[in-house]
Amino acid sequence: MTSEERLAELDERFVGLYEATRRRLLDEQKARALLLVDEDRMLLFHGGGEPRVLTGLRPPLYEKLKTLSHVPLAIHCLLMGEADGGKALSHAILNALHDYRQQLEASAADLDTTVEFETGILPRKLDMLERSLAFLGRVMDEGRVSRADLAAYGRANVADMNACFTAATRVQLDACHAHMMHVKETVLSADDWASLRVVIMGPHMAHKDQNFLQYFSRLLHTPLYADKRVVYFEGEDMAGALDLLGTTLLDFQASRSIFDDEDRLHRDVLADATMRYLDELFAG
Repeated sequence: MTSEERLAELDERFVGLYEATRRRLLDEQKARALLLVDEDRMLLFHGGGEPRVLTGLRPPLYEKLKTLSHVPLAIHCLLMGEADGGKALSHAILNALHDYRQQLEASAADLDTTVEFETGILPRKLDMLERSLAFLGRVMDEGRVSRADLAAYGRANVADMNACFTAATRVQLDACHAHMMHVKETVLSADDWASLRVVIMGPHMAHKDQNFLQYFSRLLHTPLYADKRVVYFEGEDMAGALDLLGTTLLDFQASRSIFDDEDRLHRDVLADATMRYLDELFAG
């Protein structure tokens, strides 16, 4: 066996030990209390066995407001590559605009916000759908659109979009909070609640200040980006999300024990040396 082979075998041994320890810590956490937030549901692991499934994080009103607030973005996507006042829109784009406008018209009753205004959910009846239909009609009639017109259309909808965001946030977090209060009061003991860890799955662009990340940070009185009690996983791989929590648990304990710094392994182990060497490398 060569030196390279012996070193590779030795490091593979480390990887095996690390992964086995990570699995053990994750299993121990599942037995105590672990919550996985995935799309419109939460999985609560507690006491072994199959997780308890908590559903309804995206109630019908949330879906309605989300769909409505997506309309300006959809129109922006359709036209952003064609927005030029001196250029006629292609037949393909005109057909796509026609089809999308027909979809909006067919969904007009589903997206109407009169009831939400009358019941106090929204501060006013939103005009976003009517504004969007009118804008699409005008663009199709003229056969062209400028960047300025597209931007003006988008900005005219910002107030309505913000109203949707506000109402959707309330309805979603109210559903989540009702679940969590039930879990706290009837499912978990005080010790289990104190040891609860949360993994939130979501897209990359939503990571910063994501709604559930903020909620569980407040609920569990933990810093937003501490990566110890509340972990955000970018993606849809549930096994990968749970592995991330296991890594977080293991690295936290190892950091505290070896480096006397619980955050040391929550950043690149080469970070400090890199910073020092770059100062030297680029000096003068």
